[in-house]
Amino acid sequence: MAFDPPYSTGIFETITNVHFGLKVYVIIVAGHNAFAVPTSDTARVVAQTLSSGGDNDVQPSTGVPFSMTLLECDANVGDNMCELRSTYFNGGTGAPDSGSVDYVFGFVCPHVDEVLQNWTTYASKFLLAQGQVPPFPHLWTLGVMFFGSPAVLRWKIRNVKGAADIRVQLYPMTGATSWAEGNLAGDAQTLGWFCYSYRLNKSGGGATFTMPPGWRIAPILVFVGQPPSLGIPFGTDPPPAGDMPF
Repeated sequence: MAFDPPYSTGIFETITNVHFGLKVYVIIVAGHNAFAVPTSDTARVVAQTLSSGGDNDVQPSTGVPFSMTLLECDANVGDNMCELRSTYFNGGTGAPDSGSVDYVFGFVCPHVDEVLQNWTTYASKFLLAQGQVPPFPHLWTLGVMFFGSPAVLRWKIRNVKGAADIRVQLYPMTGATSWAEGNLAGDAQTLGWFCYSYRLNKSGGGATFTMPPGWRIAPILVFVGQPPSLGIPFGTDPPPAGDMPF
């Protein structure tokens, strides 16, 4: 529960801006020592760490360890839950690392001990499971976004149905960036995000759903000479849409 002024303790007065909600764990993954920082007084960092750097436990493009932040918050914090500053710069077309990118993605997981004990393994499990249901309890997984130049991502989390019907969504409201893609003439652009999977059971188990066609509303990843990938542009909330089984 969080109190946001104004509020009153008068016995016959209505208390306003009081939020009773579902507490969740949020995991945000980036690279090059980019960690998420809470920007709401109702969110807190539980832990921050680098991945082991072993096989399948590094950023696929750059080979650096994952930078991982575990946060605890209410599922209805709303805008500006936290901020991530992606710092990687790929050097531009023709540079040795042109075409390489940092992967940025995130998860909402139930507030249970299993997540607290195993969250550091979820980034590599998620990437290894592409095309399959992620093998860990979750309410929402955000698909991989590519960043090859610095950007500021301000994250929003909301439960659009309330605690009785869990429907938690996590996504950045900012973060648009252009970067050099080494194999093509011109810049690539990251303009938004997509949902990889979500669940409606507050345990993080049960039926799994994926992004419905109604959320493919604008270009979110653009390479010169190739059709853009479609999803939700930064700064836009996903519109109401039917659930699509994974």
